[in-house]
Amino acid sequence: MIRSWVANSSAIKDRRQERGITLVMVALCILLLMTMAALAVDVGVLYTARTSAQHAADAAALAGAYSFLNDSQPQPASATNAAIAAAGKNAILGTTVSISASDVVVDTTLRRVTVTVHRGTSNPINTFFAGALGVSKMRTEARAVAEASTQAIGSRCVKPLYIPNTVLTSLSTSAAACAANPKQIIFDSAGNVTAWAKAKLGGPIALHDNLEPSQYYSLDFGDGGSSLRCTWGHCLTDPTCSASITVIKCGQTYPLETGNKSGPVKQGVGDLIGSPSDSFVAIDQYKDNSTGRISDSSKSLVLAPVWDNCAQTIKPGKNGQSVKVVGFAKILVDSTSGNTQVNGHLISELQCDTNAGNTASTGPYAVPIRLVQVPAA
Repeated sequence: MIRSWVANSSAIKDRRQERGITLVMVALCILLLMTMAALAVDVGVLYTARTSAQHAADAAALAGAYSFLNDSQPQPASATNAAIAAAGKNAILGTTVSISASDVVVDTTLRRVTVTVHRGTSNPINTFFAGALGVSKMRTEARAVAEASTQAIGSRCVKPLYIPNTVLTSLSTSAAACAANPKQIIFDSAGNVTAWAKAKLGGPIALHDNLEPSQYYSLDFGDGGSSLRCTWGHCLTDPTCSASITVIKCGQTYPLETGNKSGPVKQGVGDLIGSPSDSFVAIDQYKDNSTGRISDSSKSLVLAPVWDNCAQTIKPGKNGQSVKVVGFAKILVDSTSGNTQVNGHLISELQCDTNAGNTASTGPYAVPIRLVQVPAA
């Protein structure tokens, strides 16, 4: 009996000791879980900040690369300023992003812009719980690289126009412009933008004019006057237009729309520019006459393919003709005048990538602008 009582007493004492150890272990586990949860909050905040910084860097790099589409803008200053302005439109954890010129690296040869966005030395991220471990501040950094191609491929949003290569000439005939020295053309036989044409940037340009009897610079997108008006006011890919052509590519040929079609053209241009229309101040400076505000974009900016009328002749009043795209012109459309003419200002000339072939088109501006991955310096 005494031996049994001693054994039971020892067992009870062991169980009490085990309960004490269990309580200690549970308490330690709870503390560990709370610590991990607290650190997870800080890691989540840091991850959110890192994502926001990357978005800001991407936007800034793309904005800087976009500035290369305007050949008249001084580089690298234009790319740097565009990147800084775009970054400032973003925020990291509620704090507006602020970068300086030292955070922007512009390669004018490759037309490449590298942007670094960071929150660290001057404006670090405060931690919530990591301070208990001696980490009260955190920093984050993101880097993005964007580039603008030197050549065009194609576009899904052009207007139903074919621009003669001699459209900017002041001479009386296209033949005279082709024979002049230097030739008064936009693109030379190698497809490069001529120095003569570059000097015309910002100048007036006449569209949908009378090139030949029944030929008024119009492309046929498949539904006569209906698609003509619709694609003037919209894009080829807009389902509203039901266009039979959805992409305009370099090196490809496209059918002409004969007849002046003045009604659909004026209606389509009216849909595009609105009333009041925007007005040209300078390249990348367009005045919204409804608000008086001047900005670097406009609803009236359009893209149109250029064809080489020095090498290809268009006959008057004959259906079944087509023109080959040798480049693109970006234009601010101002107004219409007379029975058929559309007036604008030349913003940029975009030469074709002769190696592109049938490469899929890019966005509305024909020149690919993209984020790229390059090794860090």
